[in-house]
Amino acid sequence: MGNSVTQCTEELEKENVPVIGTNCTLDSSEMVEVVKIFRENTFLPLIAQANAGKPALSIDGNVAYSQGLEDYVRYIPEMIKNGANIIGGCCGTNPNYIKTMAEIIKKKSK
Repeated sequence: MGNSVTQCTEELEKENVPVIGTNCTLDSSEMVEVVKIFRENTFLPLIAQANAGKPALSIDGNVAYSQGLEDYVRYIPEMIKNGANIIGGCCGTNPNYIKTMAEIIKKKSK
């Protein structure tokens, strides 16, 4: 929202926060790069919670997100590789997304 990653991490570290997180607005493919940039700027644990894509309003008034489950979760290993310690979901995700992410994370941690 106008602040650089460097500025954000410096200010948050000065406040002795235990973890830094990023969520919303970005889909999981976009979150991969954000996690990498944050990791380059801090050694604190990182939280990543991406949206399931951009929301769109259908003709019947329902909100739908552009990133389906399979597309969303395929970027989870890259988030882990880039330094995310805690991964969740934001707008457009649901319990199926979280369950599938948990399964992927468990496999990666073995």
